[in-house]
Amino acid sequence: GRLGRHFRSDVAAATLAAAPCASAGVAESWYLARGRANMKIDNYAAAIEAYESALRANPRSREASRGVGVARLRNGETDRAVADFDRHLAAFPDDADIVFEQARLLQWSRYAYRSRDAIRYLGMGLALRDDPARRRELARLLGRDRATLDEALAEYERLLRQTPGDAALREERLRLLLWDPRHRDAAVRELEARVREH
Repeated sequence: GRLGRHFRSDVAAATLAAAPCASAGVAESWYLARGRANMKIDNYAAAIEAYESALRANPRSREASRGVGVARLRNGETDRAVADFDRHLAAFPDDADIVFEQARLLQWSRYAYRSRDAIRYLGMGLALRDDPARRRELARLLGRDRATLDEALAEYERLLRQTPGDAALREERLRLLLWDPRHRDAAVRELEARVREH
């Protein structure tokens, strides 16, 4: 009797409470599928719209968060893509591909005021996935400022341990050693080593 009525009303309440969540999940899936389909046919404006709708259905959707930034970038909306990637990486800092893409974008001259962010993103990406070409980018960025010169030299040392015969890397490192009087002895040792080699 009464127990059955309570049980039925509890089940009904739970079903009603779950309904918006279920419909949000269906909506998110539908918009994500639309986003993917539009990316395949290079209809980036429609993909942006779809991914934004998926994010409204589920603000924590990793795919939609990533997709909207990628679609904006391919649509030529670089400034908005950079802002989207900042938001995406605040929520999903383990997305190495987007971390490296953001670091690449922030090295453009128009984002020179964000060079520290480019360095930070390169460091984040390298913590996730070692990549010698990107480590070299990081070393070069760090080497532009005397304040981060020692960090740059540490990155060059790491690279040279992997490829000790890389003449271009050695040259870049030597230029940094010569730039700062504190590293004059190391510069002399490098020059002496070259004399012995030749």
